[in-house]
Amino acid sequence: MIDRIKFEIKGVSLEHFITIEDKLGFDDAGLHGKERVAIKSTTYRNIRFKYFAVYKLLTIEGSLHKFCKGNNYGDFTYAEMKTVLIELSEMVDIHLSRFHVTKMEIGVNARMKEAPTEYLDMLHSYKSRPFIDMTPLAKKSALRGKRCKFVEYEIKFYDKTFDAIYRDKHRKETVPENILRYELALSRKYLKAIGMTNVTGKNLLSCLHFLRFRELLRSMLDAIYCNDLTASFETLTPDEVKYYIFVMSSDYRRYLAYLKKYRGEKEYRKEARRGNILKKKVAPLKEGALEREFKLEMLHALDRNCRFYPPIES
Repeated sequence: MIDRIKFEIKGVSLEHFITIEDKLGFDDAGLHGKERVAIKSTTYRNIRFKYFAVYKLLTIEGSLHKFCKGNNYGDFTYAEMKTVLIELSEMVDIHLSRFHVTKMEIGVNARMKEAPTEYLDMLHSYKSRPFIDMTPLAKKSALRGKRCKFVEYEIKFYDKTFDAIYRDKHRKETVPENILRYELALSRKYLKAIGMTNVTGKNLLSCLHFLRFRELLRSMLDAIYCNDLTASFETLTPDEVKYYIFVMSSDYRRYLAYLKKYRGEKEYRKEARRGNILKKKVAPLKEGALEREFKLEMLHALDRNCRFYPPIES
């Protein structure tokens, strides 16, 4: 579940760093920032280590999932993450209580019945903020993902099968089809806002943190508004269906912006209220087969990734 992460470890003396350098082999990585601070860095199993001698700062950044398995298109459980954190601590000979988290990405992969684009196309909004197309991967024109960005966090869904093959064409025969990735990027500021004031490698070992991340992903998933056209609108009038299609379009957001700017706050609020009333009326009808499968498979993936013990070998 916890994939990409960045740790900062302060107070790492040059003498201690030399012992780490002897294990991992660092190279000069140029100068950093306006102060032109010298950096040494190395990459080991998809994890990037950087040392800033002037600040006595060691950063560790990358995918815990890839560090563990070499890829990140399957499941990654709490038990596996715990093993990775302990291994990183032993590699640098620094206690996990000093591994301060500055940002992280949590997420799951779900095997879907249909092509990922079928589910991506129905994503509409979260907290009234629309999902927009993710930037295509370099040298590719296909749109394979949606994102909903806030100041302190970002929700993403994308075609993980396409992404994994793009990054390593040798995996084409081994990557499962129709993998849809659900991902949430969290800043340190947002972690503080939800009560996680000082997240370290040590307290990530607690299953309580892991359960909180699972519930965060679950609650956000539940609040995502989908425009599932497989829903039944038989009880609505033709005019209501026509207006609902308009409300769910990007043109409606432009119309609201027009009302707010040129017709005043009163007209804007009146129309926004009218649209919200219709969306609430449609809500019990709109959850068609595609949305049900989408949310159910994501919930199954969340439960699979919350295994607290390694699987028992038969």
